[in-house]
Amino acid sequence: MPEDYLNRYNTWLGSPCLTDAERAELQAISGNEDEIKSRFFKDVEFGTAGLRGVMGAGTNCINAHIVRHATQCVCDVFLTAAQKPVSRFTSQKIICITYDSRHNSREYAQAAAEVVAANGITAYLTDDIRPTPELSFAVRYYGAIAGINITASHNTAEYNGYKVYDNTGGQILKEFAVPIAEKMRDNDIFSYSKRVPFNEALEKNQIRLIGKAATGTLTQTSGVARPARRRQDTVPADLAFLQELELGTKSRRIEPYRRELAELRVVYTPLFGAGRDLVPNALRNLGIKNLFPVPSQSAADGDFPGLASPNPEFPESFAEALKLADEKDADIIIATDPDCDRVAVMAKPDPAAKQYVHISGNKTGVLMIDHILNAYRQSGTTPENTAIVKSIVTTEMGRAAAESYGASCIDTFTGFKYIAKEIDRLTEEEEATVVFAFEESYGHLAGDYVRDKDAVTAAVLICEIAARAASEGLTLIGRLEQLYSRLGYFEEKTLSFVFPGADGFFTIKSLIEALRAAPPTQIGGTAVIGTRDYLPEADMLRYALADGSAVIVRPSGTEPTIKAYVLVKGGSAQDAQEKAARYSGWAAETIK
Repeated sequence: MPEDYLNRYNTWLGSPCLTDAERAELQAISGNEDEIKSRFFKDVEFGTAGLRGVMGAGTNCINAHIVRHATQCVCDVFLTAAQKPVSRFTSQKIICITYDSRHNSREYAQAAAEVVAANGITAYLTDDIRPTPELSFAVRYYGAIAGINITASHNTAEYNGYKVYDNTGGQILKEFAVPIAEKMRDNDIFSYSKRVPFNEALEKNQIRLIGKAATGTLTQTSGVARPARRRQDTVPADLAFLQELELGTKSRRIEPYRRELAELRVVYTPLFGAGRDLVPNALRNLGIKNLFPVPSQSAADGDFPGLASPNPEFPESFAEALKLADEKDADIIIATDPDCDRVAVMAKPDPAAKQYVHISGNKTGVLMIDHILNAYRQSGTTPENTAIVKSIVTTEMGRAAAESYGASCIDTFTGFKYIAKEIDRLTEEEEATVVFAFEESYGHLAGDYVRDKDAVTAAVLICEIAARAASEGLTLIGRLEQLYSRLGYFEEKTLSFVFPGADGFFTIKSLIEALRAAPPTQIGGTAVIGTRDYLPEADMLRYALADGSAVIVRPSGTEPTIKAYVLVKGGSAQDAQEKAARYSGWAAETIK
């Protein structure tokens, strides 16, 4: 084993900053070269997606020392940035912090708050787990300089992570990520961070708890003002979020199908996560009378018992919800991931059916585009220069749906942070009114009050669409069939290839480098007519095929995986499915 790994290991083992439990954890792996290498062969990397990794003691893990170190560097960078406003919003010396239901999330959030307070910044810490979109909302609502979210989204139970938001409410890009990463690299992990004890900071109001325990009332009867334009410390951000959501609902004209909303039978599972309160509250406010949360998955539990992965992208995560749906004869099943920024839905093919079909994130987004733009058209209130924003790897059916209503569709790099920044740019420059944004990985955003994926609003939209379809004797699947007939037959496949551990890190690098060095000339028997490499802006390769399809390959920014995206349009459903299968086969054979 290279000496550097042992040096790092021994430095940590001898540090007085370790707890007894952490020292015992490291002592237990003494002599286990593979485990020491996995924990110490590199530093966990800070990027635009923040930090993400397996929890444990070590430089390549997520732990309280890493969280404190990152938070100190975040404070350094944003205190400097606060002197030179980076957006049109006025920022206060506040950093909002929240967390999800994972093991250690509360402890990491409190550790971050201690560092924030020690830097002379007021930490606004949620009093319990909260959905990711509410953190984005809170940053804007309180006029904060930044936000911190302790979450590993839909990863398995051994993971945790750390996301950073700027004062627009969107996740940071390189402008902030690079200097934060440089400061983390250049300063000692144990000695650099400032820190004030949590209870002391709480007593001195350097840490303020926000949420259901907060007091005060809104001063406007018509809802809150634009969140980022004023600060009102006494109002719980979740209450204000729900009021903004209600205003958005009214703008979509749900009155014609109030009866269908009241009759709609909905099973909901938060998958042991942060959607457990806000999603049911939002759906009941919408008018859903027959809401059935899955009891066994409604309490916060970082073990995610019974789930291979708490990811609603996978139909198997709906197993418990399906049992309840059968019992209750539900029309739809909704699931959100642990930090409640992703949502997925299952629906019946027709009203009399007993089975349920899992709808992809791509197709869910297309349903939402059609629903929102149709509501604008019906009310005669379509804004000028209406736009939809999506990522490059997201279905082109979204573009077809937008353009069928006269709206434009704008592509961004993969990752909702790029979508958020594009929304901000279009809004600030008054170039377009963005009414919806989405990405294939089950991330959707409607409204302008947050700048991240929002499963709370998306769950509301799903119920609205189901109720509207029911008013015409259709299900969500029936509505999709209508859209296929009108827009064409699109098919998408997303494949993930996992390469864990230290060796996996180098395997991923070599696979991508090999594809760059020798691009394919054909994929699945179809000629490649163009190759685009998005470096240095993004580590992504796109292959345009002769039949108008595309295959995109990129390493994940947050997981030890390479992802391949297959995007096709066929002359029929069968034609599209056959093409998608052939091109997926090429990806599976090439990336292994």
